Amino acid sequence: LSDEIHKSIAKSVGIKDAVIIKNFDTYKILHICDAMLVGYSSTTIEANVLGKPVIIIDPQNQGYWKLYGTKALLSAKNEKELADIFGKLFYGRKIAEMIKRERNDYIHDQCYRFDGLANKRIAKLICNMIK
Repeated sequence: LSDEIHKSIAKSVGIKDAVIIKNFDTYKILHICDAMLVGYSSTTIEANVLGKPVIIIDPQNQGYWKLYGTKALLSAKNEKELADIFGKLFYGRKIAEMIKRERNDYIHDQCYRFDGLANKRIAKLICNMIK
């Protein structure tokens, strides 16, 4: 998509100073970030495995976070909700600990069971996301 389309979408949800970066390494960014903001992406799985909180930007309140099958993901419809989530994640110990527990359970259930089926579970998750 063009920069103008991205900026138009950002503006429609109240983001005035969006920076569009096209050439980057997702995995390098995941390693150095404190949290992942995403519209809709399978990289949420990798972010969870790396222990990064994931916040889904969902301005139309479509409930995309439900498709991932975990409470480890958070969702924000607007700038106010996003600011509230950041405040709770980085300054509210109780919420951060709850999200960490949910994320650890999710990672264990999807990736670390020693049954040889982790790849099938991850593939199923991704298939569910794209349906």
